[in-house]
Amino acid sequence: MQENTMKRLALGLGSLVLALALLVGIPAALLFLAGNPFPSGDELSRALSTPDYGGEFLVGTLLPLIAWVAWATFALGFLVELPGHIRGIPSPHLPGLGLQQLWAAALIGAIVVMLTGVGALAGSTAGSPTAVPASVSVSQSGTGATFGATQADGGAGAGSTDSAAVSIDTTVEAAPAAPIAAAPTYVVQPGDSLWRIAEQQLGSGERFAEIAGLNLGVAQGDGHSLTAENWLNAGWVLTLPADAAVPAAPEAATPAEHVVVEGDTLWDLAADAYGDGTRYPEIVAASAAVVQPDGTTITDPNLIQPGETVNLPGVGAPTPDAVAAVAGTVAASPVAEGVPVGATIEAASPTVTPAVAAPVDASAGVEANAAGAAAFSHTAPAHTTGGIGAVLAVGLLGLLALRRAGQRGRREFGRRIALPTAEASTLELELRAVENRMGLDDIDHALRYLAVWAEDTGRTLPSIEAIRLADDDITLYLSGTDQLPRPFRTKAVPADVVPGNNTTAWTIDRAALPGVERVPQPPYPAFVTLGQDQAGAHILVDLERLGTLGVTGPPELRLGVLTAIAAELATSRRSEIRVTVVGAADDLATALASPRLRHVPDVATLLAHPAGDALAADTPEIVILALAQPLSDRQRAALAARSARLGVVQSGSTARAAAAPDRAPWTLNVDDIGAARLLPVGLSLAPQLLGAAECTRLIELFRSTAAHSVTRPEWARQMGAAGVGGAGSTGTAEAAGVGASGAPWIRLLGPVEVIGARGVEPRGIPGGAKRSRLPWATELVAFFTVHRTASAVDVQTALWPADLPTGLAAQQNRNALMNETRAWLGDSTDDEPYLPVVGADGLRLHADLQSDWDVWRQLLGDDVTLTTTATLVSALRLVTGAPLTGMPANHFAWAEPLREEITGAVLDAADELAARARISGDADAAALATTVRAFVEPHLVVRTK
Repeated sequence: MQENTMKRLALGLGSLVLALALLVGIPAALLFLAGNPFPSGDELSRALSTPDYGGEFLVGTLLPLIAWVAWATFALGFLVELPGHIRGIPSPHLPGLGLQQLWAAALIGAIVVMLTGVGALAGSTAGSPTAVPASVSVSQSGTGATFGATQADGGAGAGSTDSAAVSIDTTVEAAPAAPIAAAPTYVVQPGDSLWRIAEQQLGSGERFAEIAGLNLGVAQGDGHSLTAENWLNAGWVLTLPADAAVPAAPEAATPAEHVVVEGDTLWDLAADAYGDGTRYPEIVAASAAVVQPDGTTITDPNLIQPGETVNLPGVGAPTPDAVAAVAGTVAASPVAEGVPVGATIEAASPTVTPAVAAPVDASAGVEANAAGAAAFSHTAPAHTTGGIGAVLAVGLLGLLALRRAGQRGRREFGRRIALPTAEASTLELELRAVENRMGLDDIDHALRYLAVWAEDTGRTLPSIEAIRLADDDITLYLSGTDQLPRPFRTKAVPADVVPGNNTTAWTIDRAALPGVERVPQPPYPAFVTLGQDQAGAHILVDLERLGTLGVTGPPELRLGVLTAIAAELATSRRSEIRVTVVGAADDLATALASPRLRHVPDVATLLAHPAGDALAADTPEIVILALAQPLSDRQRAALAARSARLGVVQSGSTARAAAAPDRAPWTLNVDDIGAARLLPVGLSLAPQLLGAAECTRLIELFRSTAAHSVTRPEWARQMGAAGVGGAGSTGTAEAAGVGASGAPWIRLLGPVEVIGARGVEPRGIPGGAKRSRLPWATELVAFFTVHRTASAVDVQTALWPADLPTGLAAQQNRNALMNETRAWLGDSTDDEPYLPVVGADGLRLHADLQSDWDVWRQLLGDDVTLTTTATLVSALRLVTGAPLTGMPANHFAWAEPLREEITGAVLDAADELAARARISGDADAAALATTVRAFVEPHLVVRTK
């Protein structure tokens, strides 16, 4: 506590000195050094008509005027912020002065923290029932724990007009003195505000300023602290005024000690001690003051060394009654959904988890909805960890889906298709998070619209060299002066792009793409992604139009670029094209088994096979040369003569003669994994790469589609055996209770949808319907119906697999989505939220909220052959389409194993019913089996068991 006081004092004094220097020192210096900066009429006339050779006008007039304006804006921001900080209310925001107000707020906040924390700001309003608390710091030897306490001045009554603020620092070597009651504290819950906390804990929301005064600048477990803006993070521990209605905390028990051995982690220690690894911050807090053998203390929870000692609070020490009596922390939870993963919790206050979470009222739901709209911000990553971009991800996943459909066709009854290894599955998860099917569809739409326009007007197709795919628009870069039809509009070429050969740019809003009356043959088949620009937009070039593209840089990065180009062209759905890779990617070509992609070992083999092999005369060919040595002149001439529609991508720089003769050759200079430059246009890119590590995982991913079917995985058998309460294995779907309790339910056996939600539907993020929040909330509910309890890490990894689960942005996104989904689902008949506030067992879902997949398992159990025909019919009537469909791309990446399990179960049930219908002659049952199978796998026929 003393250390925090000294920090506040030093920060406050420094801020006070800096504020005086800015508000008083700057104008004094300007007056002393520059005097009156305003020019006379003669001086102004002379400045406008005569060069300022000596800089007299610049130094004596212009620069001082600029300085005065800058000072005035800061002073205005300071004056605007000052009353709000004094009165404890939000300050108005002036347009254009956000930065100045931010600086002023930081200075004033530090000064106020110094005054309120050290005691210089004495006195409370007349009639206030709360005296200004005195700060007491007590250090008990033997435990190493430090407790902060506040104690009301005994001389101040309810009617006092003045209370002296006292600061006391006392060190106690032993414990003979009477224990000092701990200050009441409160753990911030998602959706809390200072007003709401004051209203609930102090009886009046207007007393929020007292809570703010006690906590401004106090470091919290996530490394942040309360500022003058009064924003709160879930999981923060706030000190409350002494009259908060909470009983005193019992004497803390001495924690058990543990000496760290090789292999220990704080997570494992928490799991062993408490049965919950997420409680490791309690160990960090209890061990923060323990001096280790090397003289240091533990500050990083991710780094503990053998021989260090950690305290395990509460292990075998307090009695159940003592634990129940601990109320120094109000409405707290040991696993707060707002606490960032890996955060060090510095507060040593014990916590109590309520048996039932407090209900969320309707007004809270609306408030959470509004707050969440401002906090939630997520953009799909532009590429995987290794560098695979959104367009390539679409192609790879499309080909993977076809292979898995073939796997299902070969699957034996009662078994499941083989899924890839964990490493390959991780890559698949990243691909699903990155893919941008809608963006690729919009590019195809725009190019087909131009093809129809060219056909209808008798024009030739525009010479498009590059395409830029952004979130909201598509930009085409043309070589020449071609004019494009409306709604395309001209656009200035970016400043970092060097215009060449009369390059022009045309853009179109993706939301304004016009309709296409007919679907022509896809034009521009050789467009391929090179990478992402500095704004995250994807840059594609037409290899056929460029003629030759050179790739320079370190050998492993060059090969990564060439392999990515080959894979994207081989999996592209735009039109027919032949891709030949020379000297590399033989394993990848075998694994993909694409008829478009072939591998040859060297140039001699390439030239020995005519380009017209199995190709139509007008089919373009892209040759990718992954060779250490450049081509000879004879080889270059033979290659150029292969086809009229030829594009060459080669490792190394290119000569002008190899490219089109009217412009400089195109080269992608790759400097690093995330840095490249496209010449001659001079565009900086993060290059698309398919490096050796990701290529190995990709090959494993596709090889798994050729494996034989396997027995049902253990997690699926356990899921089927466990069920989720409700009906048994007989009866009908209606009796089993999809929504029978009046609770909302979610459809997984078809297009995913939450049905019966009672609250406010999640609204869209500003920017259009493509960014609606509803898919995120729906996915969260689906995740919880499958995983009935989960940690914050589980949720973060499932919904945002490409993002780090730690940090303030992850915490805000997670909390905003949780709050809004909770408000959307509403409360049960017993006034408990269907998505309760986090409990001791982690994040969870109300038991009444189920899915149709839950009901399916309740009806059929683990063996479909043992159920009655009537129950089989009831279960199959739950199926309304292919499982887990109907969501935008980048959603449900975590659900691929579940999708395969549901698909296999539905197909088995359909086959079982079809077999029984053939024996009994039940035409209705046979029709149902055929219909359901057509829903799930339309290209497969009903098989005989």
